Amino acid sequence: MYKRSAICVVCLSLLLLFVSAPAKADATLTTATVTCSSFTATGTVTTAYVGIRVWNTTAGQYEGGPALIDSYFDVGAPAYYFPAPGGAFSFTVHFPPQNQGDTIVARVYATDTPAFGGWDGGTFPQIEGTCNVAVPTLSGWMLALFAIVLGAAGLYLARRHWLA
Repeated sequence: MYKRSAICVVCLSLLLLFVSAPAKADATLTTATVTCSSFTATGTVTTAYVGIRVWNTTAGQYEGGPALIDSYFDVGAPAYYFPAPGGAFSFTVHFPPQNQGDTIVARVYATDTPAFGGWDGGTFPQIEGTCNVAVPTLSGWMLALFAIVLGAAGLYLARRHWLA
């Protein structure tokens, strides 16, 4: 009888342990964009906050090493945590501009506390993008104005040459 009671107590204790363990919250992205100098995202999560991690993998920066933004490991990079009131989050973070062709990886993770190491162990969405630096182009009006300035300068030099 004593053995049976002990087994029941152990079974109930294990059951309570598993039932009372906090559920892992998965962050879900609705929209996300990563550029050469920013990461913008919206989404949902069941925790109080989301943390952000961003790396330039082209330069060998990934997973806990030197990062552009890292809110999980304190590696000297900026850390960002955003509240998720009602389970929704929205943010834009900026980092120093990266080089043309670099691969940028950005991740959002669920956390109950805005502190390093606060990830709850759930899955996390991650996006990746190649840095494409926009090369400025001259519009039609700018080209016309440039042609007028060059033409005026040419006329001035020609007139000066002929009158000399």
